[in-house]
Amino acid sequence: MSDPQDGIGSIHTFMPPPKQKSGRPIPKNTALDTNPSIPASQTHPGYSIHSHILILAPLTPAVGLPSPNNASGTPSKINVPFNLPSASPSMYIPPTPSCSSVPLQSAFVHKKQPRNYCSKRQKITLAMDYLVNHLKFHSVAEFFHEYLQQIPRGSSTEFDDAHRASLLAFLQRRAKVKPVDIVQRIFNHRYSFPSSRSKNTNEERSKSYSPSLSPQDISYARCSLSTWATQLVGDRAYCDMYNLTHPSIDSGGDTPNISVRLLASSNGCTRAKSAQIVTKNDLLSFSISDRVIFFKHHAPLLWYLTECMAVLRNTERKHRPPHIVQVAALSSFSMAHNQYANGYWAMQNGIWHIACQSHVDVRRIDCHKGGSVHNTTARKALETIANGLLNQLRQDIQNGLNASEMRYR
Repeated sequence: MSDPQDGIGSIHTFMPPPKQKSGRPIPKNTALDTNPSIPASQTHPGYSIHSHILILAPLTPAVGLPSPNNASGTPSKINVPFNLPSASPSMYIPPTPSCSSVPLQSAFVHKKQPRNYCSKRQKITLAMDYLVNHLKFHSVAEFFHEYLQQIPRGSSTEFDDAHRASLLAFLQRRAKVKPVDIVQRIFNHRYSFPSSRSKNTNEERSKSYSPSLSPQDISYARCSLSTWATQLVGDRAYCDMYNLTHPSIDSGGDTPNISVRLLASSNGCTRAKSAQIVTKNDLLSFSISDRVIFFKHHAPLLWYLTECMAVLRNTERKHRPPHIVQVAALSSFSMAHNQYANGYWAMQNGIWHIACQSHVDVRRIDCHKGGSVHNTTARKALETIANGLLNQLRQDIQNGLNASEMRYR
């Protein structure tokens, strides 16, 4: 009779090996030892076995419990590698800090104190107090006026480098706060305009955008700034009109070439000055679109002002082309500045009146408005053009006869 163990062994030989559990494999001889260990510092004065027993009590639940085989309730023998003392009340008293081996926290703890940040109002108050009481400025405006003083060339030794650098960054738009931001805040501030409860409200408000009053004589900031801006724009417009009436305008390659002054006739003096005399090409090459490009390039401020007056900002029906009105207006302004600046519109319009045989009163009114030249000037211009074409035709015929050819234009 065979041994049953042999059958079991044979069965095990045919069984597949058990599957390994997933997870991290535990290396050999690295299992944790659950037996308590005695620290090596038993010779330390503060060392006590009671503290270690209390710490290891959760690992040995038999400590202090009565054994079922011992009716007296005394602790039975515990399977530990050392001899435990008899249970006493002092054994369950927690150790004092002097005999505990756990390090305590230092009494000198440096906590980070919270910062006391000032609000914007407090910063403004402190800055004003420092400027007025310590630096002896009469006001913040006086300090800002001294800060923005002119720094002439070659005065590097008279001004601090920090002052020059900060002023350079502020005026050249490299700072966070731009000069235009300060001007806009001053202009839009409610204290800068006279309210309905102030004295002489209507009189102070009427000083806004004044072309004649001095900005220094106006009390309120918005009225003063508007007057200063109006006069500044007026001076710039006057300079642009002077440049438009000046004959030395260089059109360049991007803009069409337009003669500012067209003379109806010439004499010895005008020929010596190389003045521009009206020709047939000046009449045939007249174009409104060329004038629009010319004015936008050479007088952008004037074009913008006329656009504000002639073009509607909201989307409504336009009864007349605004760019034609703008060209006619700028041409009339040029004639008002200089009677010889007739190349934009006036000379061509005067010859057109003669070609259409307009009434003499219509010609006179249009001449007074600066829209056309005088009737006499227009007739002289036509005569000059006819004589020039006739002389050119004679010259071409003479050149053809010399070459035994028939040439004419």
